[in-house]
Amino acid sequence: MKKVKYFQLTLISLIIFSCGYPCLAREGNNSSGRILSFYLGGGLGYIFNNGDFNQIIKSNRKYYSDLEDYYGYPNRHSYDVKELDFMPDFKVELLFNFHENIGIGLGTGYIYGQAKGNVLSYSQDSGYETNYSWIYKSQSDYNPNNKFHIIPLETRLYLMLPLTPMGKIYAFAGGGYYIGKWTLDYLYEYFYEYSEDWYGIYDGNDYKYTHDRHYDYSRTAKCNAVGFQAGGGFELNLSKNIALVFEGLLNLVNFNNWSGEYKRSGSWEKTYWKKSLGTYAILEEAIDEKEKGYFWYYEYYDETLWEYYKNWKMSQTKPDHDYINVRKMEIKFNKFLLRLGIRIYIF
Repeated sequence: MKKVKYFQLTLISLIIFSCGYPCLAREGNNSSGRILSFYLGGGLGYIFNNGDFNQIIKSNRKYYSDLEDYYGYPNRHSYDVKELDFMPDFKVELLFNFHENIGIGLGTGYIYGQAKGNVLSYSQDSGYETNYSWIYKSQSDYNPNNKFHIIPLETRLYLMLPLTPMGKIYAFAGGGYYIGKWTLDYLYEYFYEYSEDWYGIYDGNDYKYTHDRHYDYSRTAKCNAVGFQAGGGFELNLSKNIALVFEGLLNLVNFNNWSGEYKRSGSWEKTYWKKSLGTYAILEEAIDEKEKGYFWYYEYYDETLWEYYKNWKMSQTKPDHDYINVRKMEIKFNKFLLRLGIRIYIF
C-alpha cells in the first residue's frame, strides 16, 4: 500500500510540474524547441518468466501424460493448454522535455494475453465375474480459456542524444502501477456409464447406471502491482513535427495477491435401470453456485503416480488438505518488448 501511495503522489507531482514546465522550458536549455510531444505505438512482448501460471500448466501437462503412460490404451489423457508467451502491447504517452537531453514521459496503454486449449480424460475397463460381466466408461472434456488484461500507468525518465537532423537515440528507466484482470471460462462435460450383463437364470439382474454433468465455469480475478522498466530506442524524423520511433525494453511486474469470484451453473443427471424392474429411476439437479476468495498455489502428492504436482485453487482461507508449499499465487509478466510507434511534437 505504501508503494501505491508513493507512486500516486509521484505521478500527481509530475503532472502538476509538467503542466507548468513548458513556459520555463522555452527560456531554458531546450535548444531543439521541442517541448511537448504525444506518442502512440504498439508492439509484442515475450514473457521469459511468468511465475506460477506457466509452471502449473507444465505440471498439469506432465500429470496427464503420466496418467496416459500409467493406464495405457484404450484410456486417453491429454492436457493441450498453451502457456503464456507473447503478449500484444499498446501505449500512449506524453513526453515533456526539460532539455534537449532530458525528458519525462507519462503514459498508459493496454496489454493482453491469452492461454487456452483442451483437456480430455477417457477411461474404460471391463471384467468377468462368476455369473456376469461388467464394463464401465467415463469421459470428461473441457476447454479452458484464460485471458489477461493489464492497464499500465507508467512514468519514465529519458536521457536523449540528438543526431541532428536525422533524429535521436535515447535510453530510459521508470516505474509504473499495473491494474490486472484475469478471466477463466469454460464448459465442463462429464459422462460415466457402468453396466452388468448377467447370465442364464440371473438374467433379470442386468443393470445399468449413468451419470451426466454439464457445467459452465467462470472465474474472474483482479490484482494490482508496482512494476519497473528500462530500455532504449531510436527516433527517426519524418518531418518537422513527426518522428518514427523504435524501442526495446525490459519490463518486470509481479502480481501476487489475486482475489475474485468463482461461478458454476448447469445440471447433473443420474439414471438407474434394472431389467427385472423394467423401469428407469432418474435423479437430476440444477446447480447455481458463487464463491469469493483468493487464488492459492499449492503442490500435492499423487499416490497412484508417486509424484508431486503443482496446481491452484480459489479459497477464502489458506488450503490445508495435505498440500505443501501453499502460498498466494504469483503471476509474473517479466518480458522483453519491441515496440514501433509515431511521436508527434505539439510544440
